[in-house]
Amino acid sequence: GQIKKYKKQYPNVKVLISIGGWSQSAGFHNVAKTPESRKVFADSVVEFIRKWDLDGADIDWEYPTFKREGDTVDNPNDQGTPLADESEKETFTLLLKDLRETLNNAGKEDNKYYELTAAVGCGKDKIEKTEPEKYSQYLDFINIMTYDMNGAWENVTGHQSPLYKNPYDNHEDIVKNYYNVDTAMKLFETYGIAKDKLVVGSPYYSRGWKGVKNDGPIKELPGLFATATGGANGTWDGGRAAGCNPYHYIKGTLEKDSSFKKYRDPYSKVPYLYSESKGEMYTYEDETSLGEKVKYVKDNNYGGIIFWELAGDAPLKGSSLTDVIYKGFFGDGGIPSDDKLPKSPEVSLKNNDNYGNYDINISIPTDSRGDKIKLYENDKVILEEDISKLPSNDILKNFKGKKEGSYTYTAELVNEYGSSKGNTIIVKATDPTKLKAPVISVDKQINTGDYKISMEVLNNNNGNELKLYENGVEILTEEIDGVNGKVFAKEFKGKKVGEYTYKAEIVRKDDKIESNALKVTVKDENSSVKEKPGKPLLTHDNWWPQDGDYTVTMNMWWGVNADKVKIYENGVLISEADLTANTPQAQTHSIKINGRKNGKYTYYAELIN
Repeated sequence: GQIKKYKKQYPNVKVLISIGGWSQSAGFHNVAKTPESRKVFADSVVEFIRKWDLDGADIDWEYPTFKREGDTVDNPNDQGTPLADESEKETFTLLLKDLRETLNNAGKEDNKYYELTAAVGCGKDKIEKTEPEKYSQYLDFINIMTYDMNGAWENVTGHQSPLYKNPYDNHEDIVKNYYNVDTAMKLFETYGIAKDKLVVGSPYYSRGWKGVKNDGPIKELPGLFATATGGANGTWDGGRAAGCNPYHYIKGTLEKDSSFKKYRDPYSKVPYLYSESKGEMYTYEDETSLGEKVKYVKDNNYGGIIFWELAGDAPLKGSSLTDVIYKGFFGDGGIPSDDKLPKSPEVSLKNNDNYGNYDINISIPTDSRGDKIKLYENDKVILEEDISKLPSNDILKNFKGKKEGSYTYTAELVNEYGSSKGNTIIVKATDPTKLKAPVISVDKQINTGDYKISMEVLNNNNGNELKLYENGVEILTEEIDGVNGKVFAKEFKGKKVGEYTYKAEIVRKDDKIESNALKVTVKDENSSVKEKPGKPLLTHDNWWPQDGDYTVTMNMWWGVNADKVKIYENGVLISEADLTANTPQAQTHSIKINGRKNGKYTYYAELIN
């Protein structure tokens, strides 16, 4: 009822339903698993947003492929992500694809555009476990949660939302080098995503530590990158101490506590509070650091700022955090109403041959309220026209001979009140003259001397000859036409016992390209021919709260099965168990770890057959 009330009062504000979150992401695994399950989910989302007159949906899956048990001490309703596995890297993309298509179909029926956004992790480890270059095309905005980069799960203090890297940060390399706003945003850019889709995150709460010593590496910034014994008590904490306080409590209470002193990191552009007498340190966002973020977003042409959460803003006189964002983007003039801004144009791909020859069509809505139309290629304006001089509402831009690469296109309508961008499309061009590598395989990788090597040349491979090498020596040459795909084979009979390495090669004059290397083992016919076990993958569930009790799990997803598994901690064998072999089924084994002291523990698994 409240949503409908305020939606009616402020019709230009877009209201989306956010699905998931840190404690409620367990269901995504099964939801995204199959086309049928994705359809049920997408249909239910449409039903919900229609019922409540919403403008779209936000997917907050925290985090694809990262498995953890629910922390019911901190939150009794925390589901964890107990089913997470590597398949989610792909199914996350497929879920967004299917949901986007369902929203588009619903929008056609309702004469309305439904937005789709996602809240995603900012850590390099989180980003690389998804496919930003694929899923970005289905999203209107990618809301990057550039906060919670440091917290009480560590025994060293740090900033929870640093704008830039501090060179004196003494955390592990991935945190030191990648856990800051600027590096996270630049990493997303490397996937070819339009910058105005990328949204920076801001926390309206603190994170804090207790037992903080003044032993950090920067004398002028005491308490920063310093050792701590645990989380400080916060007014927003759940069942575990995490030092979480709303910004209004930080500003109204802690900043006024004479035992605390406020410092500002000149490298990372963020503040923190430290009390040496109390041994407490709090990292947070204030008006100054948020102003730096707004400037950063504008300077880099990013899509905007998200914050978590509004209730943390300062209910005090004067400027609050949200005011800083509002005035930073719009000044004192206010946000233009939707009926003054231009309508959104649409771009579409036509006549694409995949080799750099294609057309981009720009469709300008009727009564667009625009004065100018712009077409962007990889964030650079490549076309700009006055609307009044156009003969029709469609512009066709031709491209010929584009170099191999990925190109992102979006159009923008502009008038005196502002601008509106439309959808984004990605076009991939390949070099039509580039050689394509052959694919090599063997029917029996371990054998007693009889086996067959297959070499597949692909369509439009652009080669003249196919060659096969054994241990670096050419043993076969075949002519190919460079156009038609074909499979060639070489059979071996009675090969001697030994190890053989094969490579296939496509050649064109002075140019060539190799296949992968393929190893074949020939054993004595009287020996037991058996392949080694598949490679084990280790995971743990101690991402949060990083205490001394956790589970280490071994999974072997594909390959020859093992009869036994051994797990080592810091090089010492701590677990050994028999396994039931049933190739090609996956194998799994978990062990409980209890009572570990603060520190870093390295585990590896050994599979034996």
